[in-house]
Amino acid sequence: MVIIGGLISNREEFSDSQIPFLGDIPVLGYLFKSRSKTVTKTELVILLQPVIISK
Repeated sequence: MVIIGGLISNREEFSDSQIPFLGDIPVLGYLFKSRSKTVTKTELVILLQPVIISK
């Protein structure tokens, strides 16, 4: 097998969630909020497998 080429992609997603009304309080709101980060890595590789056909 021979690797001809490929592409690599990294994707980061951030999401915030909070308890309604309690997350909006200016100082204490941080106790009722959460933030999450999702990282996705995608690889696309082109492979070539040479085959010899004899007659």
